[in-house]
Amino acid sequence: AIKFLSTKLKTLPDEVLTKEVEELILTESKKVLEDVTGEEFVLFMKILSGLKSLQTVSGRQQLVELVAEQADLEQTFNPSDPDCVDRLLQCTRQAVPLFSVLKLLAEMSSFCGDMEKLETNLRKLFDKLLEYMPLPPEEAENGENAGNEEPKLQFSYVECLLYSFHQLGRKLPDFLTAKLNAEKLKDFKIRLQYFARGLQVYIRQLRLALQGKTGEALKTEENKIKVVALKITNNINVLIKDLFHIPPSYKSTVTLSWKPVQKVEIGQKRASEDTTSGSPPKKSSAGPKRDARQ
Repeated sequence: AIKFLSTKLKTLPDEVLTKEVEELILTESKKVLEDVTGEEFVLFMKILSGLKSLQTVSGRQQLVELVAEQADLEQTFNPSDPDCVDRLLQCTRQAVPLFSVLKLLAEMSSFCGDMEKLETNLRKLFDKLLEYMPLPPEEAENGENAGNEEPKLQFSYVECLLYSFHQLGRKLPDFLTAKLNAEKLKDFKIRLQYFARGLQVYIRQLRLALQGKTGEALKTEENKIKVVALKITNNINVLIKDLFHIPPSYKSTVTLSWKPVQKVEIGQKRASEDTTSGSPPKKSSAGPKRDARQ
């Protein structure tokens, strides 16, 4: 019955697999999961992770809780018991796809508040960022590439790490200038510059590929990927420009590429900009004509 469900549910149309039906499947699955074999558990996770109602953050949280129950984390772990080890491995394998650690880090970074050991944590984050921001390949004397391959630019990882660094850097704005030595800062600027150059090429290619495409044309899988890639690269571009300021700036705001864009009324946006900038709100001299336009 479990194997049948795992293949059949994928073929059901939306009018059959309604939210109510999905809730019933989840409720009944939870009952069965109280006593299942490892193979059955994997099948259930396959079934549940495919339900539309569990694609949200709260839905993913429910799946993580189910995995945690199966892992029986309250029991003392016995590494010499094969069943105990196997259960933990199975549960870990099921849990890992539900997390994107770097995305979670980026999302949490803007809510971290006052942090102990801020400089230490910022330095660790900075070092991790350097791993994904390569130095340009060395050039031979004739100006050509000295046999080194062009480094791959990991845009998704850099967006998460750069955004997190930008958020925490606001709390210690002199980190790059006062806490790093001149050599390390110079190295970082070279990496930023090299990454920015590659970024500009990629942004141009993406804009060219998406130029003139609207509606259904943007809904193809290939174009969806390109739209997300353009969001990622634009975000990185904005953050790099901020860090290139002398001294580095932390004023720009970006919406992470996987988050929905918040639509803000022009009037609201202006008010929020004025209040977050640290200066008192500017008095509006706009007359009735401007209000009507807003």
